[in-house]
Parts: sequence; C-alpha cells; structure tokens
Amino acid sequence: MTDQPQPTDTAADTQHFTWHPEYKGRTIETVRRDLVDAIGRDQRAYALALDAAEKDEHGALQTIMTLDARWSDFDLGWTEADPAALANRVLAVESERERRHEMIPVSDLRASLNRMNAPIADGFADSDEVASGLHIPRWAYIAITVLVVLGLIALLIRIV
Repeated sequence: MTDQPQPTDTAADTQHFTWHPEYKGRTIETVRRDLVDAIGRDQRAYALALDAAEKDEHGALQTIMTLDARWSDFDLGWTEADPAALANRVLAVESERERRHEMIPVSDLRASLNRMNAPIADGFADSDEVASGLHIPRWAYIAITVLVVLGLIALLIRIV
C-alpha cells in the first residue's frame, strides 16, 4: 500500500447534466444511485400494493398504475428487473435527452427501437401497433382474467 492519495473520480463521476430539466447540475453517478434507490423503493411499493389489494382495491390500483406509468416505458417487466440494470437503461435515455437538448418521449424511442429490431419478414416492421408503442401491462391482463373467471362463476351459480 502507498501513502499517496488514490484518484476517486471516474469519468461518470465528473460528467454533469447541464441542460436536463430534472437533473441539471447533478453528476451522472449521483443520478444513477438515486435511480437505483427509487426503483427499489417503487418495486417494494408495488409489491405492497398488490398485497393490500383485497383491503383497498381503489388505492392499490391507483398506486400500481402510478408506479407502472413511471417505469414501464423503460422496461415492461420493471417490477422484477434488477434496479441497477433498469437505472442504467433510464440513465441512457436521459443522457441522450441531455445530448440532444430536447425532451424525447420514451414511447418514440421505443417505437424506433421496435422498428429497427422487428424482423421485416414477420410484417411487423411497419405495423401501427409497433409504431405507437402500444402495450398493456401484465397486471391488466391478470385483472381482466380474474374478472372473466369471476363472471363465469357467477353465471354458473345463477344457472344452477
């Protein structure tokens, strides 16, 4: 070991957001740490809202929809995603916004990525659904399925 001080600044530590409306003046590494914390906190809040859905359905649904709107543009499976990996994805988008000095809607970025990644042979490259970035959250599929099953059960009980 040497007694000389070791440099602690990395390139990410010294890079700052200069224009971004939300992160202006903050270092990239500080924003990354805050995003990891926020994602982890929101994942726990999402799980708690699902657990509390039987007691307060309206409140749980509102919480779930708010959290899903915040992170699902970056990853549809954000509730199970690694917070650090998702934070890096969010940071990549926000850094690109900073570079361009404009607020790019994430849905536009997703649509352009989908068009680039979609196989032409499948006929999805020019699809309106891909271009609009349309997606339905997994919790909505689950809720619809539960409602259909409950409706069928009620119908069977009435018939019998």
